[in-house]
Amino acid sequence: MECTSDRMRKSMENELCLESVIKQVYGGGGNQPLGEHGHILLDSLNLDNIDDFIDKELRKASQVAEMSMHLNENRGIIGPEKVIFDVSSNVGSLVIDRDRLGLSSQSNFSSIRGNCCVYKGKWQYELMLGSKGVMQIGWATINCKFSQEKGVGDTPHSYAYDGHRIRKWNVSTYKYGESWLTGDVIGCAIDLDKGVIGFYRNGNYLGDAFDKVQIGPGLAYFPAVSLAYNENLVANFGSTPLRYPIAGYSPLQLYPKKDIAQTNKLLMWLEKLLELYNSVTQEPNPVLVVRNWPPQYKQGLKSQLLLVAAPLMHRLSPLLANAFLTEACLT
Repeated sequence: MECTSDRMRKSMENELCLESVIKQVYGGGGNQPLGEHGHILLDSLNLDNIDDFIDKELRKASQVAEMSMHLNENRGIIGPEKVIFDVSSNVGSLVIDRDRLGLSSQSNFSSIRGNCCVYKGKWQYELMLGSKGVMQIGWATINCKFSQEKGVGDTPHSYAYDGHRIRKWNVSTYKYGESWLTGDVIGCAIDLDKGVIGFYRNGNYLGDAFDKVQIGPGLAYFPAVSLAYNENLVANFGSTPLRYPIAGYSPLQLYPKKDIAQTNKLLMWLEKLLELYNSVTQEPNPVLVVRNWPPQYKQGLKSQLLLVAAPLMHRLSPLLANAFLTEACLT
């Protein structure tokens, strides 16, 4: 009987310890509902209902992010969610990476455009230069016809910057910008509300390149580049956070706001849990919530923390497999 009683007492202590850890990680107790009627209360959280609680909180975070996305529904862009270079638009000979973001020219002058276009609003994308030679980068409409002699900026309704020759191009060419180097990040920005195109080198604005860009019905601009032989670059249309985001401008590829909201929520909980774990395993003076617990609570606390971590990691691990979320949420 005594052994049975001891086991029951030990089981109750472990349960109390586990519930205390859960409450500490998810908000420290309280009787306020965490959502609409019927949602789990913090005081009733335990291993049996923690999965349901986490999923409901993640749905709430996604709904908030979704509301902000709906405010910008008519954004002025046409194309798929994933923005890459459109292989079918290739003129010349290009070696194109599997992700369709990296390019290397194998002909005299090769041109290609992205698979989306914009017709209103303010937009940007970035190019990381893998070489420093002749390249004309910028924006073009679908009606621009390129060849191995004519590229972006050599036709009407196309606008380009070339940092090798330090010039801008729109049929005519004029001095503009500054010399670029291998490894530079060149930002290409277009304001279709004002009809202005400008370029950035490593976050520094080079000034308005064109201030009379034709806008209006029937005119939509694609990101487009032309590369001389052996020149190469990698584009970022928004698949990872832009290196130098411009205030008021949007990347061509939508940030995954719902996934970001969920990842940040999970990381917030995980951070609290790690503080408790470090308090138990490393710090000579554990945090107050642990220090004030009875000695029997501290026994087996590592195991309890791992149990609480399991449902978090189950949801967080797939999200962190996404390069954008890793860079956006962990840096």
